[in-house]
Amino acid sequence: MGADDAVTRIAGLLRSAHSLRVRSAMRQADEILASVAPADRATVLDRAIHLALRDR
Repeated sequence: MGADDAVTRIAGLLRSAHSLRVRSAMRQADEILASVAPADRATVLDRAIHLALRDR
């Protein structure tokens, strides 16, 4: 999976997660991040969080 796809999928998870289910969304995000190169994971997660917050 490419970094842009991972960002989009993780941002979608974060946007749709109810405040009590953030932990579950982060576990799913971790599974997505496993398919991204280790050196890119922090950047992908950072971009996804910013995208999720911007679109709220």
